[in-house]
Amino acid sequence: MSTNSNRSSTAEFAAGDMVGGRFRIESVVGVGGMATVFRAVDESLGRTVALKVFRSELADADDVRRQRDEVQLLASLNAPGLVTLFDAVAEGGVGDHGRAFLVLEFVDGIDLRTKLLDGPPGAALIARIGSDVAGALSYIHRRGVVHRDVKPSNILLPHDHSTPGAPLAKLADFGIARLLDDARMTATGTVIGTATYLSPEQAQGAMVGTASDVYSLGLVLLEGLTGLRAFPGTAIEAVLARLAREPEIPLTIDDSWRTLLTAMTARQPQDRPDAASVAATLLEPSFLEASAPGTEQQETVLLSTEHLDPTKLLPTPDEYAPTMVLAATERLDPTVVLGPPTLNATPASPTTHSRRRRFAFIGAAAAVLLVVIVLALSLPRPGTTGPAESSTSPSPKPAASSVAYPDVSGPLGDHLRQLQRSVAP
Repeated sequence: MSTNSNRSSTAEFAAGDMVGGRFRIESVVGVGGMATVFRAVDESLGRTVALKVFRSELADADDVRRQRDEVQLLASLNAPGLVTLFDAVAEGGVGDHGRAFLVLEFVDGIDLRTKLLDGPPGAALIARIGSDVAGALSYIHRRGVVHRDVKPSNILLPHDHSTPGAPLAKLADFGIARLLDDARMTATGTVIGTATYLSPEQAQGAMVGTASDVYSLGLVLLEGLTGLRAFPGTAIEAVLARLAREPEIPLTIDDSWRTLLTAMTARQPQDRPDAASVAATLLEPSFLEASAPGTEQQETVLLSTEHLDPTKLLPTPDEYAPTMVLAATERLDPTVVLGPPTLNATPASPTTHSRRRRFAFIGAAAAVLLVVIVLALSLPRPGTTGPAESSTSPSPKPAASSVAYPDVSGPLGDHLRQLQRSVAP
């Protein structure tokens, strides 16, 4: 068992060491500016716990003894969204400045800071995480406790979600400031809080209330949506930026998110919503269904054909022309009407189109000449004044026609001569 109470460095703990007479160290979970967190086993109760061992210059056994009332208050806080504090232990005798550490619920999972290393996890998940954290803040605020250090690394995400109604996130390190002696903190120049997530009143060194936690949570949510810190840079740069400007909320963020984050990060504490309102708002459908910037997906649109005109097939040039009646070239065969070509017909060659146009012209000319001939035959012959009157004596034989037919060569001339012979007496 490790019993050297003069050790000032928490790094000297190793696997197998006993702390406080009952906690066996298994491994290091995390190292921070104020303390180191170990995974350990409570040998008395047989359960896995987390030990948060403070640096000796920040807190020692005497500090813990003076804060027994605060320890009892914090240990009495029990909510699903909180990492439960079991006890605060002072190792060593009075006045020997022994170690001070907290015995906490061990959460098997990762913190939000680690989660964000892979990029924004989505607006809906950030809303659920934010609601759990805001609910936990509301719980401790009602009991007079201010967290003062809300940041991604203090938001734990358990791996096990098998328990119905279990939160997605748990808030750690609540009430740490109340366990540490303010005089000691001031003497060492240490400020509770992380520069990137400090509220304006924290940056100014003013009185800090519950609204400060709401502001810090607003910055955490903004980072969760965008993957970027609102106030990056060194601690001094982050603090100075906090005093000079408001956090920039991208226009790509959903309007409901923009409205909430703007309110949460208002410069004046009285203009911010309380944690309970934030928790309820984040469970509204507009937050659980919103998309993160840069992750919006275009919806597939189904186009209706209800109002679309039917498909039209444009006719070929030949279909615009009227149907032609073509006479046979050798004899007067029955007339053939050529309709429009079928859609699956082989396209006509330029030679075919030329031949069709020539036949069409010939047919038209023949029709005109035929009309002329018919009219000529119906005219009175020389020596008559009109139609013959009815008589019992036979009518004289008509004289040969004296109609002069035009001299036309080619197929048309052949048709005309055939017509002439057919009407000759």
